[in-house]
Parts: sequence; structure tokens; C-alpha cells
Amino acid sequence: MKKILFMLLLSSCVLCGSAKSMRELWVSLPDSIAPYLNADQRQVMLNFMGMGLKGDASNSFGGKCVVDTLTDDYMHVTLSERSALTIKRLPAMQGDSVICLVHTWSAPDKESKAELYSQNWQLIGPAVDPSVDLRSQLLVRPDIMTQADFNRLLTQIDFSMVSYELNANASTLVANIAIPTDEKSQKTAFQPVVRLTTLKWNGITFK
Repeated sequence: MKKILFMLLLSSCVLCGSAKSMRELWVSLPDSIAPYLNADQRQVMLNFMGMGLKGDASNSFGGKCVVDTLTDDYMHVTLSERSALTIKRLPAMQGDSVICLVHTWSAPDKESKAELYSQNWQLIGPAVDPSVDLRSQLLVRPDIMTQADFNRLLTQIDFSMVSYELNANASTLVANIAIPTDEKSQKTAFQPVVRLTTLKWNGITFK
């Protein structure tokens, strides 16, 4: 029932919005999503790129925001030293397309929020299917490690952070996991069990 309701919401959000270019989507981005910049500043960044210059602008915190990549369906923007946005247009099962927005923070370990929006920046919901057990896919026992050692290592994880990276050339989302710790020996111990996971877009969600 939840999946049916989600599909209906997705369809209504897509159909109610007209197709917009990545440039239009960037300028119309709500200030609540990127409080670093207003619409005028975002337009200036695009104007600079149109003149063959670096697409940057000063943000409200005194730093620089830069449009690193811009294609017909993909955009990556560095908002600050510790924050970045990735925007990608995805084909929808019904209607024109939906927008996936990934906001990533680094401190220095990375953590992301991935959400789906309509063309008019109406929030549809999370981009990753809630039924996906990411932890079990991102933390995997290597063949050379015993199950007991693997279980013992998992008990040492009090907190983990998941980050996402949108593929510029495909409808996929790569998930990664970080286990924040100040102890270098612990970070080294966790490295063998971390596995990147690629989630595929099925027209409704990443799974």
C-alpha cells in the first residue's frame, strides 16, 4: 500500500511540473536548500560560465561557491569547504522526469541526504528505498576474516555515516559508509569490511 501511494504521489508531482533545464532548476532552487546563495547569485554563476569564466560566487559565510560540473541532466556544486550539492534529472516511470538532489557534508567524514523533487522543487520523498538494508551491504565480512572477528568489529561501531554519490553518466547512486573515530588504528581495522554499494534507479526509487 505504501508503495502504491508513493507511486501516485510521484506521478502527480511529475505531471504537474513542466520540463526545466538544469540551469532553470538551479536558479529556481529554494533558498532553504542552499541558504549560502540567493537566486541572483546562482544566476551570476551561470552567467560567468556562459562567458567561459569560472562559475563561482561569494556565499553568505564569506566563502566561495563553485559550479564544478554542468550538463543537460547533471550538476555538481561546491557550496563550501564542507558542503556540496549534486543534482540529477532522472527518467520517471510516468511523466517527464524527477530531480534527485544529494546534499553532502564533510566534517571530515562524509554524510549525505538524498531526496527526490518535482520540477517545481516539490519534495516527493527520500531517493533511496527505505526497505534497502544499506548497513548490511556496506559492511561485509572479507573471506580472510572469521565470523567471530567480524561480529566483534561490528559491536565496536557506535555510530556510522552514509554518503551518496550520483553518477553523472548513469542513473545510479553509489553509497559509502564512514565510521567516525579519532583512533587511527580503529579506522584501519574498519577499512577491510567497508564495501561501496551501487543502487540503481528503477523509475521510482534507488534500490
